[in-house]
Amino acid sequence: WQWFNVLGFGLLPESKGGAGLGRSIALIEVMKAAALRYTSVCPGWSDRVGLFFHVFGHNSVNSLHLHILDMAELGPTFWHYEYKNCPLDVVLKVLKEEASSNSMGSENYGLMAEVTAAAKAAAAAAEAAVAGNRPSIRMANGVEILNLNVGGELFAVTRGSMLQAPPDSLLYKIFAPESRWLSNLDANQRPYLDYPATAFRYIADHFRLLSQLCPEDVLRPVQVPANQEKQVRELAWILGVEEIVFNPQYGADPTLAKLPPRKWQLCCARRSPVKVSTKAPDPPSSTDSKV
Repeated sequence: WQWFNVLGFGLLPESKGGAGLGRSIALIEVMKAAALRYTSVCPGWSDRVGLFFHVFGHNSVNSLHLHILDMAELGPTFWHYEYKNCPLDVVLKVLKEEASSNSMGSENYGLMAEVTAAAKAAAAAAEAAVAGNRPSIRMANGVEILNLNVGGELFAVTRGSMLQAPPDSLLYKIFAPESRWLSNLDANQRPYLDYPATAFRYIADHFRLLSQLCPEDVLRPVQVPANQEKQVRELAWILGVEEIVFNPQYGADPTLAKLPPRKWQLCCARRSPVKVSTKAPDPPSSTDSKV
């Protein structure tokens, strides 16, 4: 029974006829070495290998086995069952912490608090290692960060910033919850958007800034180098946000305080803030002249 799951490793010391921590650690080290050896010689594996155990309570098979994953080729099932995955290195860290104590094994219950803290720290490190691949991360404040592939370049944007676009715009529809556009994934399971990366960056950055201002502050139109302006305007038009990106806009976050005045002023009346109107223009009258 001592070997059916890592949860039981080292619970019964050798002094009482058990396997002990030493043999448990050695077995896991051998399993780790064998797994890494296999992935190093097997074609098609990247150098980003994840090794995971399912601890008793989250396991579906009552027999010791190690999950070997290529972290560069993750699919949606990994994130769905992520809560089950206990990294092998976390198990090793806990067992080695216990083995290095003055009293071996579970006989010293006073060390459990320290061991638990060490395990949580190791789990946090493992979480950080895979976070870069996660297509969506929700921060402690509730803000959702999306990791995207836009035209071959990686982007990290908040869903909330992008949803400042008009609800009838394509940009809003792309980033709306349950959007079908974000279901198109690249080889690393990141949502893929087939837009020019540089042009998209100008637009995304404009919405980032807009989310950092209160409704009393004004964000100036995006400034684009002359050789890129046409493409940025075209993409903004396609995404339905041309009026927002190329006109001054009031901020969007009422919880923020008003900023002090800029030390430089708007250079012309054309750049005075305006509210984007969705009303269709009046049809020309019969007396209007044609140019």
